[in-house]
Amino acid sequence: MICIWGEIITFYDDGSVLPSIDELESYFGDNHEIMYLREKREVFYEDGKKEDVDIYVYKKDIKNEPHIYIATGDWRVFLLNR
Repeated sequence: MICIWGEIITFYDDGSVLPSIDELESYFGDNHEIMYLREKREVFYEDGKKEDVDIYVYKKDIKNEPHIYIATGDWRVFLLNR
């Protein structure tokens, strides 16, 4: 199982917030030109609580692209230790 650390942002959505985030993440529906897919995934909080949330998943295979491997899965720790 792959473990990825992240942050959950909760907000009141009047119908305008999610489309704005989609635009920020270059998500324009399920077509071949987009970089990310928006999917519901089960996440686990530090207190053990679980919840399904929307996440953005990079859609291309990164093996042939420049990338940074983060062994811990925690971007924040990676940045602090650079």
